[in-house]
Amino acid sequence: MPNRVPTTERNPELRDGGRVLAADTDSFTIVHDAGSIAFPGTTLLVGIDETGHEEFSDPRFPIFGLGGCATLIRNYHQTIDFPWRAMKERHFAGADTQLHAAEDMTNATAEQMDAVGNFFRTAQFFTFATMVRGNQVNETPLKMLQVVCGSILERIANIATWSSPQPTGIVIVYEKSDRTYKAMYSYMANYRFGHEEQSAFTTRVFFADKSAKQSFLEVADFVMHAAGRHLRNRKVKGDYRVQKDFEAVFHPMDHRSRSYMELARVSVADRTHEQIHSKG
Repeated sequence: MPNRVPTTERNPELRDGGRVLAADTDSFTIVHDAGSIAFPGTTLLVGIDETGHEEFSDPRFPIFGLGGCATLIRNYHQTIDFPWRAMKERHFAGADTQLHAAEDMTNATAEQMDAVGNFFRTAQFFTFATMVRGNQVNETPLKMLQVVCGSILERIANIATWSSPQPTGIVIVYEKSDRTYKAMYSYMANYRFGHEEQSAFTTRVFFADKSAKQSFLEVADFVMHAAGRHLRNRKVKGDYRVQKDFEAVFHPMDHRSRSYMELARVSVADRTHEQIHSKG
């Protein structure tokens, strides 16, 4: 039986219920509002979440970021789903427990925090995040949501080229935000993973909310919680100590498998981003 993710495409109103029903490394099925699609094991599966507010509306913490995790579907059960669910079975309220970093880790025990940290330290999948502050320099007419989304899509393109074997397609599942999902779909669906008129990868974009209970979306949530705390502590609170969750998620700083990036300036002249790769 294939993995099934109930989600929607274009008009993302998720129907309740869908976790991984069984491990099948040969396929991953997306159930959406127009039916279902089974993707082969050679597809790159990407889970994306956000942190902060894209218009920096919180004066205490004026930050925003996108990021998450990625792996080939053929490796998903072994690298993400099984170890994540096993960790929840041993250290939380069961494998089917839905974890949310901001809520569940606030009062977590030392044992639980160590368990989550060990999951990420031994991870064999990609983690990535791009963060911006409210005082960044944006010399383009683009909104920061589009700039950050573009940075993440470039990272996904790099991950696809680094994956072995080469993916035959890319599936992006974004945890739905009522504020951003329409704009995000427009940005992501129009991005061409390739060069000039050639698209190297067939790409589909879907949205899901937390009721999907998918391991890779929960993992993406923890990735962005760590990235958001790191930037808030350093740039807002002036605390430059590296937090344990950030170290587990993003260190060692392998530029391929682990990527944390802060955008300091975006220029329209050379169409490049001035980036800060955090070393902790």
